[in-house]
Amino acid sequence: MTKPKGRNKPTGGVGGRETKARKRAKTAAARDALALDRRSAKLEQERAALASEMAQREQALRAKEQALRAKETAFAKKEEAAARAAAQREKRRAGRG
Repeated sequence: MTKPKGRNKPTGGVGGRETKARKRAKTAAARDALALDRRSAKLEQERAALASEMAQREQALRAKEQALRAKETAFAKKEEAAARAAAQREKRRAGRG
């Protein structure tokens, strides 16, 4: 007698092993979960990069605004000094004449 090919026990029963279809379904589900985890990790990384970039841009903008305010203050002081000097010149001219 020849030995029978294949398994002697039926697959998928209470004591048997999982069916191929069930194994494939589990593998596909695990693969999908891994892909989803990778995608969510990538999205989280991109969000963090964008947040960092936004913070850097805001900081640069604040620095530019501060520099502009300093220039405006310096200009106002120079303008005020020039106005005072002009007033003193006019006062001296009026005193002579």
